Amino acid sequence: MDPNEDAPVDGELKAAARRLLQQSPYLAVRRVVCDVCDGIITLTGRVPSYHQKQVAQNSILLQFAGRLTIDNRVVVSDR
Repeated sequence: MDPNEDAPVDGELKAAARRLLQQSPYLAVRRVVCDVCDGIITLTGRVPSYHQKQVAQNSILLQFAGRLTIDNRVVVSDR
């Protein structure tokens, strides 16, 4: 059995990640951009706190625990 057989394709991952980010109570997290390439989700954007940076990452990780990699490039800045 192919270990990647159950792995979602990039388009499905991106759509699912976007839905998860949109569920956040934080406006800044809802504005985080996600791109997917070869099963790696890259998060980019700007949030006002490290807490919100982690919220963005964890909302996706909790859904796909152990099945993907996240490259969290979100910048923390109050500007």
